[in-house]
Amino acid sequence: MSERTAGGSPNTPHWRRNPQFTILVGPGGGTAKLTLSQLPKDPLPFLAFYIFKAGDDKRVLDMKEKIYAPDHFINKESIDTTCKFPEGIFSIMCATFQPETGDFTLTVSGSCVQSLQPTSEYLMTETKGEWVKPNAGGCMNHPTWRSNPRYSLKVLETTGKTKIIGVLVAHSEVGAGFYVFSSSNQNVPVTKSGFTTVSVCHEFSLAAGDYTLIPATYEFGKETPFEITIYSDKPVQIAPIK
Repeated sequence: MSERTAGGSPNTPHWRRNPQFTILVGPGGGTAKLTLSQLPKDPLPFLAFYIFKAGDDKRVLDMKEKIYAPDHFINKESIDTTCKFPEGIFSIMCATFQPETGDFTLTVSGSCVQSLQPTSEYLMTETKGEWVKPNAGGCMNHPTWRSNPRYSLKVLETTGKTKIIGVLVAHSEVGAGFYVFSSSNQNVPVTKSGFTTVSVCHEFSLAAGDYTLIPATYEFGKETPFEITIYSDKPVQIAPIK
């Protein structure tokens, strides 16, 4: 794991950056043994892996897709588990409890496993911002919501819709989420996320065009930096609106 891919446990905001690997389980499914090993060092990082049901070979970004989660992280040179898989595509995420760099080896053995390879990556673009008064307007329940920071979101692909997964990370324990508006209607969002602490992930699809993304805390007046990451299957541009 490099500094970029050492995301830590799902209790940390950047867990989606952890290395992920796709396995294809053949007809009828079966049992496979998963082993995660690391080189000796002092102190040893605490290791674990998670297994997700995947719709394709792309990176999984939402914890609701998990089918296996460890009881706890373990600081050993090698950990393993045996799982029974139905036929299909699955993603394995390797993680340390705290974001830590280091080399590791993932081994998957079982006659049902037809392939093991790194997950395919979405296109990704990132931006940062900060809620500071008077631009900490809160959610749409508050009359001040329009004062929140605003970002232009440009969808470039003209053929069909573009799949987008938006991830918002607030740097303090505040409930946060975001709204997306079309250029023709800045009053009713075309889509909106829920509001959660640590990080919020929301998947949606948009046709080509210009949109406005507004991140917000649930309560107004909450000041904290934030990060927005846009994952997409086709090119998307995001930039702050001055």
